Amino acid sequence: MIELDVIDEGDAAAGAASSSQEEEEKGRGTLWRSWGDLRGDERLEKRREHEFMEGASEPPTKSSRRTFMKIMGASMAMAGLAACRRPQEEILPYARKPEEQIPGVARYYATAMPFRGVSRGLLVEAHEGRPTKVEGNPEHPLTQGATSGFAQGSVLNLYDPWRSKTIRHNGSDVDRDALMRRLGELARGSDTRLAVLMEENASPAVARMREQLREAYPQLRWVEYAPDGDDPVRQGTQQATGRPQRPLYRFDEADVIASLDADFLSPTARNYVSNTRTFAASRRLERPEDEMSRLYCTESGFSLTGGQSDHRLALPPTKIARFAQALASQMGVGGGEMGGGANLSERERAFVEEMASDLQSAGERGVVVAGETQPPAVHALAMRLNRQLGAVGQTVHLMDTGEQSYTPLSEELSGLVDDMNSGRVDVLAMIGANPLYDLPASMGFREAISSVGTTLHAGLHRDETAQAADWHVPRAHYLERWGDGRAYDGTVTVRQPLIAPLYDDALSDLELLGAMATGRPQNGYDLLLAQYQERMGVASGSASGQSAGGGQSAGGGSSSDFDEKWRRILHRGYIPGTQYPGAPEPSQQQQEGSDTPAGLSFDAASAAGGDTAPAEAAAAGGDGAAQQPQLAVAGADTSAAAQPDAAAQADTSSLNTSSPLVRQPPAPSGQPFADADESGYEVVIQPDPAVLDGRFSNNAWMQELPDPITKLVWDNVAVMSSRTATELGVKVDYDAGAYDADVVRLSTENGDSIELPVWIQPGFPDGTIGL
Repeated sequence: MIELDVIDEGDAAAGAASSSQEEEEKGRGTLWRSWGDLRGDERLEKRREHEFMEGASEPPTKSSRRTFMKIMGASMAMAGLAACRRPQEEILPYARKPEEQIPGVARYYATAMPFRGVSRGLLVEAHEGRPTKVEGNPEHPLTQGATSGFAQGSVLNLYDPWRSKTIRHNGSDVDRDALMRRLGELARGSDTRLAVLMEENASPAVARMREQLREAYPQLRWVEYAPDGDDPVRQGTQQATGRPQRPLYRFDEADVIASLDADFLSPTARNYVSNTRTFAASRRLERPEDEMSRLYCTESGFSLTGGQSDHRLALPPTKIARFAQALASQMGVGGGEMGGGANLSERERAFVEEMASDLQSAGERGVVVAGETQPPAVHALAMRLNRQLGAVGQTVHLMDTGEQSYTPLSEELSGLVDDMNSGRVDVLAMIGANPLYDLPASMGFREAISSVGTTLHAGLHRDETAQAADWHVPRAHYLERWGDGRAYDGTVTVRQPLIAPLYDDALSDLELLGAMATGRPQNGYDLLLAQYQERMGVASGSASGQSAGGGQSAGGGSSSDFDEKWRRILHRGYIPGTQYPGAPEPSQQQQEGSDTPAGLSFDAASAAGGDTAPAEAAAAGGDGAAQQPQLAVAGADTSAAAQPDAAAQADTSSLNTSSPLVRQPPAPSGQPFADADESGYEVVIQPDPAVLDGRFSNNAWMQELPDPITKLVWDNVAVMSSRTATELGVKVDYDAGAYDADVVRLSTENGDSIELPVWIQPGFPDGTIGL
């Protein structure tokens, strides 16, 4: 139940405003920037006409040029007088200039950026040893030279003056020796009950350190933390296939694309770069006979994907689940009647029929994509629809990450909080996580921390969780630390630093985990190198990979061969041929020159943290279609057995898509598609395309990046349709070159509230408020 109070009342817009669909029809074929622009506000028109000063486009006259030179000449003279003193700073040249550094000449290094549990291959430009520019790695199979705004802006996070600089214990600065002494005490107690809340990652090296921690702490509890909460994609594919899978969409192979609240073109999407490239390829016309793909979009907001769609339908978040059921019924999945469309309007029913007809005509060249904020039942239906179309292995590839089962994060966190309150956790380490900022207060995490004997936090800033923890350790920026990860398709991607840590106390994740496991300081490069030496059968013991026996290790691998292959891996930035099983075949260009070291394999479960048998990476040239896991229920069957999977019926928690960790109560058992509450307003919360979950809030570059839809910067607003604004009695006015918006307060049942200015967005679904 969300109560909205108008804080700053204004006169409601006169007359009944049109609905979001009517607004969209009105704006079709015209270009507009805002609600006032679409309405044809005369004040906006006048302001636009006088955007520049009179005469700004006229060539300067002689007199104006002479006046300009007088003024500038005086200014330069004054500036010269102010500069007539000797500089106080001393500039010292290199005593021994590094051979590879030439002043003014850029150098480029392949590395990777961790982002929402996956690694993105990058090529970073550096000048005189300092990273200055980030681009995509042109050789990486997923990025192929492209990157995102988050990667571009991440270099500024490196130089953030508000970064944490020192190790702190109970609010006071301490040296690293004090931290190591404490970690040594913990490592000597084998009965210590350690819990690690680790930022989601797909690092094989971190997975190796987790196993070492388990040896040192047999009662280890490991939770991979994501600030956006449960992963409905893994839950939905688990319901549909029996195991959690990762879908990889090939939009360049699709003729018809159906989006169920999936903003796959958003910069916040895990596979944004690849999605954008393949979708653009599907719309590119190079020959007269070429045809573009068609995009149908049903969404609970107004997104970049919706803006690119050919056919768009705006619906409240909970109604999209009903729409998905109606689509499945129309296509013969789950019955032949429009059971899910009972609460749909005639216009919405017609949209379902048209979408279903086009998908069926496309067959294997059609694809259905469900959004991250939709519940698991919708994802399960989407997978069954793709199987029905024959799209699995063609336009969507289900990759096996090695994870045997998925437990929702909300359940793991609830169990962790219970253990903390019951005294079953002696030490809690939170690495790259800020649960006191992300988690709802009703979970009681803040209160549970006080029941833990020792709490440790590692992060880039002294955030809310750092202030509540006993120990705080500065976390090294990804451009300062060694590490590895797996790209969205599983490609092993190595991360090398471009600069030494700017602050001496900063530790990488590997160094901190290694110190926790051994009680001694660790070197991140040595830990990473040992990971690959083990996998390639080369005995560790030196930073160069040289084995104790000379040239041949006990495992049969030559250390000189390893050195050469390791240098090639670092130069390339990734290891070819290490995709997850089920990933599409690499292109011919990517197959050429593939030098995957012999015997090198990666446990596919390392990305998920599960204890499973190693899974060999998909071999180049394999049959991608044959590797696709089979769905539990045949989509073409229209008998009783073809009803939605039993798991999907029983476990479809939280159809309100506001936020994965802040949801309404789940639907009753056996009712996976609950109806929306018509009596109130639905709130949908999405990651911000500029600051994500808040981690880029201190980055001026990202704050200055306009929202792709509203064009707002440095602000958050309550987005709604004009009809919703009229019902609430709020408005947005424009006068004297500035917007004047009413402010609303959004309150929850537990008393939490937030005040936000209103922003009217044409095309936004009625009865829905977006944050």
